[in-house]
Amino acid sequence: MPIERKLIKQGENPIADYYGSQALFDPRNLLTSVRAAEFMASAEGMGREDLLRTIEMMLLTTHGLQRRFQRASRINEMSDLPNKTALKETLQSVIYGLQRMEREGIASPRRAFGFGDLDGLKTINDNLDHVAGDHAIKSFAKALRQHVRDDEYVSHMSGDEFGIILTDTTNNPDFMHEAKERLETDISDATFDWDGNVYPLKGSFGFVEIMSTDTPESVIARADEHMQILKKAKGHDRYRGLPEPVGVVGTEDAAPAL
Repeated sequence: MPIERKLIKQGENPIADYYGSQALFDPRNLLTSVRAAEFMASAEGMGREDLLRTIEMMLLTTHGLQRRFQRASRINEMSDLPNKTALKETLQSVIYGLQRMEREGIASPRRAFGFGDLDGLKTINDNLDHVAGDHAIKSFAKALRQHVRDDEYVSHMSGDEFGIILTDTTNNPDFMHEAKERLETDISDATFDWDGNVYPLKGSFGFVEIMSTDTPESVIARADEHMQILKKAKGHDRYRGLPEPVGVVGTEDAAPAL
């Protein structure tokens, strides 16, 4: 009988017996590894202790890779912020929490979601180039990361679209409006440098309250719609032409580039 069948045969699991943890050291997990087939082909003559140590090492390697892959699948590579998949999982957890507290009759703090984007990205792409646009997005993401508070969650969904989850810890009826104004003001100081010039960055945000009846998709859609309405009311796209540089890289009067 092949060694792998011996290991997973009903009632014979030496890995689980030896380590007391079938969840992590289940030989069936080993079969998902590309290297497993090569190992199993040569394992017949291996002693039990050597076999266990070898399998342990391979499983730990596989487990570590799985964790790294899992993290990578939830991170936006451009900004190193949580991506849309991670955001939707977090929103779902928030909604479940609201539903649970509602069922138990417990008053819960208000939670809000903000949809934000970088103003004038198309203008930057058209007048400079798409590499400059990517650089602007990275600088915008860095500015957001610097200005969100410790209890706020920021995500880079895709392109120039970002999401922020807020909690009203002070029972402030205007906390969503104040958060929007705060972020837009903070971001207005952000810049990115390109081809020796320093250009200003601006962003727009639309916040909606997260309800227990929501889904992650409905929250994102409502906030996006609200943000678009606010942008149109201000006459956006805010960049009708490439903005004038606010400084030159390497000079004392240049605005700080991110």
